[in-house]
Amino acid sequence: MFLPLYLITTSEGIGVYRDGEKLLFLEAKSEHIPEIMEGKLPREFVDEIEKRFKGEEILVDDKRIVEWLSQYLLVKLASDDDLREIKRIRRKIKDEMEEWNRIRDVSIRMTRERIRRASADRDKLIIQAIEAVDDLDKSINLLVSRLREWYSLHFPELNDVKDHEEYVQLIKKYGERSKFPEKYLEIAKSSMGADMEPEDLEVMRSLASRIEELYRMREELVKYLEDLVPRVAPNLGILVGPLLAARLMSLAGGLEKLAKLPASTIQVLGAEKALFRHLRKGKNPPKHGVIYQYPKVRGSPRWQRGKIARALAAKLSIAARMDYFSGEVVADELKSDLEDRIAEIREKYKKPPKKGAASRSRRR
Repeated sequence: MFLPLYLITTSEGIGVYRDGEKLLFLEAKSEHIPEIMEGKLPREFVDEIEKRFKGEEILVDDKRIVEWLSQYLLVKLASDDDLREIKRIRRKIKDEMEEWNRIRDVSIRMTRERIRRASADRDKLIIQAIEAVDDLDKSINLLVSRLREWYSLHFPELNDVKDHEEYVQLIKKYGERSKFPEKYLEIAKSSMGADMEPEDLEVMRSLASRIEELYRMREELVKYLEDLVPRVAPNLGILVGPLLAARLMSLAGGLEKLAKLPASTIQVLGAEKALFRHLRKGKNPPKHGVIYQYPKVRGSPRWQRGKIARALAAKLSIAARMDYFSGEVVADELKSDLEDRIAEIREKYKKPPKKGAASRSRRR
């Protein structure tokens, strides 16, 4: 003898159960909800139940469903004993749904966390921005060089202005040398340059204007990096500044890769050509790569730079790992330790090594 079948309606769908076990569940879509609330079943649900349980009696706890379904299936209103069993099944369904909802909530939270981390994985944005800055620098240098050579035909003495941006602004603003401010007029009057037509000078002023726009674009990108780097890599940003921190991430291929590099590799990032020359031809190995841009490496005597670069790379390695793996900001402590180490190096190695000492040290 078969145990009775129970048809249970819920907000999630329609289920058919026997002895507490789910035999069939048809998930309700939004368009099915009004019918179910009226005590009717969607036609496709009826067809599926009929296909699976044709000829078997099905017990239902909703009189409206019994009246409506009886034209299609062998259905009967549940007795008191059967109602108790239906209530037990409903409690079980409710518990299962609560557990499912908990799992769903956890999944949603995990998904949101993954999305948050993906959006927080903004080192890729930093890499693109710093590479755009470097591209702009190359373009600006190329165009300024062209502008200087071109404008020198008219006012060669202006090349004494060494600052590129100031040079560009002067040409954009004045063009004709006779219109320059008073401090330039004396030189302009005795200039060796040729006189030019206004339209020729206007083209040069237009080029200067475009170059100035590139300078403004570069400033915007630098401001963007100054805002973004401290949020992504606060320790690196504090230790060496946002631009150098961004270049290190770019050279390494991202914050994660930088965090996994040994200090010795970080020390020579950006000096790959010199490193390959050392490996292929036995040339002296590079003492530093892009970290040469750090003021206390660049501004130190030649014989101290390698030691300061090594100390800096060690701190950068720690900073990158803290930024990627923990997020704890320890940059002030790292910077203090670095300052102490630099002071120690400068005190200990005040004078350059004697000739031959350095090579003997390398051989050892």
